[in-house]
Amino acid sequence: MKRKQLLSFITIIALVLLISGNVFAEKIPRVYDSYGSISAQDLSKLNQEADSASAAVGADIIFCLIGSTQGKGVENWTASYCSVQDFSSSVLCLAIDMEQNVYYFYTSGSVSSIIGYSEQTALWNAFMTGNNDAECVSEYISKAYEILAGSNYGGGGTTDHPSRLIDEVDVLTASEEANVLASLDAVSEKRRCDVAVVLVNSTGGRDISAFADDYYDYNGYGYGASGSGIMLVISLGDSSWAISTAGYGITAFNDAAQQYLMDKITPYLSSGDFERGFIKYAETCDELLKMADEGHPYGTNNGGGGGDDDDVVNPAWLGGSLGIGALGSAIWMGGIKSSHKTVSRKRTANNYFAGQPIVDHGNDVFLYSEVSRVRKPRQDNGSRRGHDENEPPSTTHKSSSGRTHGGSQGRF
Repeated sequence: MKRKQLLSFITIIALVLLISGNVFAEKIPRVYDSYGSISAQDLSKLNQEADSASAAVGADIIFCLIGSTQGKGVENWTASYCSVQDFSSSVLCLAIDMEQNVYYFYTSGSVSSIIGYSEQTALWNAFMTGNNDAECVSEYISKAYEILAGSNYGGGGTTDHPSRLIDEVDVLTASEEANVLASLDAVSEKRRCDVAVVLVNSTGGRDISAFADDYYDYNGYGYGASGSGIMLVISLGDSSWAISTAGYGITAFNDAAQQYLMDKITPYLSSGDFERGFIKYAETCDELLKMADEGHPYGTNNGGGGGDDDDVVNPAWLGGSLGIGALGSAIWMGGIKSSHKTVSRKRTANNYFAGQPIVDHGNDVFLYSEVSRVRKPRQDNGSRRGHDENEPPSTTHKSSSGRTHGGSQGRF
C-alpha cells in the first residue's frame, strides 16, 4: 500500500514539474536579467532585437544576466536554461554570473562549429563597447548576428555564398540588419544579380574603389557564371563611398545609373539613416535591373535619363529663337557703342595700368580631364531579353585580379 502511495505521489510531482516546465518554456525570453540592471522597457526592445536576429539566421541568440545560479554554477545553469523546448538545437548564449563575476559562452548544434575562441573574443569585445548594460547587450546581439549571417548559417542562401550585407562598424541594430539583408537577398535572387553592401570604418589607406573591387573579387561575390553584381562600400571614417560592378552589373548599372542611384540614397547616408538608405538602395537597384532586363538600361530613351521625344527641341523653333536673340543683341550693342564717342584705342598696354601689377598667389587650374569610356557588351546567359544597341557608356577598368569592373566613388 505504501508503495502504491509513493508511486502516486511521484507521478503527481512529475506532472506538476512537467506542467510548470511547459509554462516556463512558453514564457522564457532570449534576453534574461535576474540581476535587475536592465529596465523593463529596454529588456522588451532587446528581446525584439534578439528575436529578429535569431529568426534571420535560424539559430537562437541568447543573453543571460544572472543574479545567482543557486549553487548550480554558471555552466550548468546556462545549459539548463538553453535546453528548453522553445529554443532550437542550435544556440549561442552569453551568460554573465554576477555572483561569481564570471562570463560563459554556451553553444550547441551547428553553431558550435562556427563559434570558436576568436569569435568569442569578438563577441565579448563587442559587448564591452556599450555605455550601459542595455547597449552592451545590443552590441552583443548585433555581433552575434553578423558572425552567424556572415557564415551563411541557416537557410539564408547557399553555404558557399557570402552575406550580401557586411557591417563591420555595427551601425545597424540586429533587426535593422535583418531587414536590410532580406531586401538585398530578395532583389539579388529575383534579378539574378548580386546586390551587396559593405560597411567598414576605413580602407586602411587604400583607394576605396580598389578596395571595393578586391572585396568583391576575393570574397566570392557575383551571381552566375559571369559573376554579375553591384557592391556599395561605405567607409565611415572619412564618409566616402564606392561602387563596384561586374558582369551584367556593368550594363545595368552604367555611369548614369550609378549617379541616379547615389542621388537617391546619399541624403539617407548623410543623415545617418543607414537602414532606410540601404533599403532604398535595394529598391533602386531592382528598378534599374528591371529597366536593363526589359532591354532599356537607364540612360536610353525608354530607360530613364535619356529624355522622351516630346522633350526634343524643334529645330525651326531653335533657329528662330537664335535669330531673334542675335538681332536684339545687335541693336542693343549698337546703342551702347554710339553713346561712347570719347573712347579711343590705346596702342600700348601701359595705358591700362595705374601702377605695377602684383601677383601674390598662383594656381594651376585644369579645366578638362580625359576619361576613357569603353562599352561593356552584355553578358547574356540565354534567359535575358534583348536590349537597345544604343546603350549609355559604362566606364570600366581592371582590378588587381585582372577582372573587368565598372564603378564610381564619392563622399556623403
